[in-house]
Amino acid sequence: MKVLLLSPFLDAPFKKSAGTHRSGHIIPIRQYWKNFIEGTIQKHRDRGDDVTVIENYQWYFNEMSKDVFKHYDRVYIPHRNSAQYEYHESNARYFHQTVFPWLFTIDSKGWGGTNSKHPFDYHSGKDLGVFENLQKRIAANDSKFDQPMDNHWIPPKGDYIFFPCQIPHDETILFHSDVGVVEALTNICSWANQNKIQVVAKGHPINPGSMEQCQQVTVRFDNVTWVDNCSIHDALSNCKAVYTINSGVGMEALLHEKAQKQLYKYLGEFFLPC
Repeated sequence: MKVLLLSPFLDAPFKKSAGTHRSGHIIPIRQYWKNFIEGTIQKHRDRGDDVTVIENYQWYFNEMSKDVFKHYDRVYIPHRNSAQYEYHESNARYFHQTVFPWLFTIDSKGWGGTNSKHPFDYHSGKDLGVFENLQKRIAANDSKFDQPMDNHWIPPKGDYIFFPCQIPHDETILFHSDVGVVEALTNICSWANQNKIQVVAKGHPINPGSMEQCQQVTVRFDNVTWVDNCSIHDALSNCKAVYTINSGVGMEALLHEKAQKQLYKYLGEFFLPC
């Protein structure tokens, strides 16, 4: 088999608008990308496959000619889906990182809600102990992004709804949601205010600058608290229910066994091993 794998520079921004600077250092969450890419290459070579790797900026792959793909039996394409990338041939394999950072999905159509197997059947009847093992992440304060280990956040007295904010321009919103983050947060805060229910909204840790509109929504309501510096597990463990919009926190809420309202087409991006 002839295999082509598109490998993004892992020490550079994935988006062109963020610049072309390469730091020479791979941050921890990108290390999982490195492990996945190297493991995929090695697996194919162990099988005797002929593997070609093109390494470049993630955004470069959007601009490159796809004519070269026809010379390969399989083409691995990162961080994209077939509709977005406009490549629908059977040799395509789209791969992306999930909420559990060591776990990637590979599919002929895309990731998340664009995956060819969506909607997923979670009722396999197999008890593999996966859920219990993942719950250990709670005690370890482990999440996709680093969490504060020692913070002094005091949750509101009484019951509250927890709303973890997704980045408004994130691709999970653009491609997998019928409602925007600001709109969803506004409606939840308004409904909770009318029903005298407290809300805790948390900013996304990876892009605080994109949270300004969300934070502005919360200051309009006396029943809403905005937090940035608490662990996601503290916010989840103390809440009564969770409202999410295409946030990986939705999967973590399941680990906490919290009641959850889904405001979107797609919850998380998690596959149980089979």
